[in-house]
Amino acid sequence: TKPEHKAAPLCGAGQDLTNLRYRDAVAIFARAEQAQGDEQRRLYEWAATELVKAVKDEPNHPQAPLALEKAAIALERTSRFESAGRLYQRIIDEVGPRKAATPEEQAQFDAILANAYFRLAYNANRFFDYDRAVDSYRILADSPRFERSTDPRLPEWREGALINAAKILEYRQDYA
Repeated sequence: TKPEHKAAPLCGAGQDLTNLRYRDAVAIFARAEQAQGDEQRRLYEWAATELVKAVKDEPNHPQAPLALEKAAIALERTSRFESAGRLYQRIIDEVGPRKAATPEEQAQFDAILANAYFRLAYNANRFFDYDRAVDSYRILADSPRFERSTDPRLPEWREGALINAAKILEYRQDYA
């Protein structure tokens, strides 16, 4: 954490180990995407565990938001929706307040955060938590942050969130 120690071998080795841990966890996730059946499930669970451990050990790492997102996706793909929902909420809580140093990094944060809101809402709807689903969809659809984001996927996600919120409200006969 001290600039004067940045070149010290121990600091460099620690950073290298952290980077390797993130890289290895992402590699497990990639292998899971190519696998089938029980092997795929096992790899997704392993990837989620390793990704969350990496973030726990180094929460300020530049890849931490992406690692949490991949862990949540892995949990969804193993039908562990409640655990995935908790990770999506963690992303909202931790990535939401962050300010990026560059416009590209900000677009990446916005995309990860938008996906977290969308997936949190989707999972809440799946388990009949309609209020949470509508709230999450509406934040994604109405937030100025997502409206001004430069990520090209955001307009489609915002439109999908608005449509999904409207469908839930119509189903509940909440026409106002």
